[in-house]
Amino acid sequence: MRSSIYLFFLSFLMSCVLAQTPDTVKKNFNKKYPNATEVSWRVDRNSLREAHFKINDLKYRADFTLSGKWIETERNVKWEDLPEAVKNAFKNEDKEKDIVEIELVDHYEKGSFYDIEYKAGSDKKDIEIRPDGSVIRTGGH
Repeated sequence: MRSSIYLFFLSFLMSCVLAQTPDTVKKNFNKKYPNATEVSWRVDRNSLREAHFKINDLKYRADFTLSGKWIETERNVKWEDLPEAVKNAFKNEDKEKDIVEIELVDHYEKGSFYDIEYKAGSDKKDIEIRPDGSVIRTGGH
């Protein structure tokens, strides 16, 4: 019984240590987003450190590696706020009625694009569209 309690406590402590956000990550975040408010940190499903924050009352999420490299920043947007070129590109996919979520993404490699997640039968898929309407990628989750 004692060993079970000891193992539980040890695993709990390890998970707390592993979930901490390194100072390098926080420093790089502060450089990239000096005007961010209400900052909180989480570990995402890819073990990246994810900052949740606001700028000008808009909510954002930004992912960083443990070494502090910025990966991407996302913000939810509404259909009516999309550029017409993005709306038109998505309408060509004929899935407007099945939208689950729309995000504006700024990615270290891909640059800026809209990620539109939609239902396709019992699956979820997404399409990445640049602000000019060019489709980067379509696929499943």
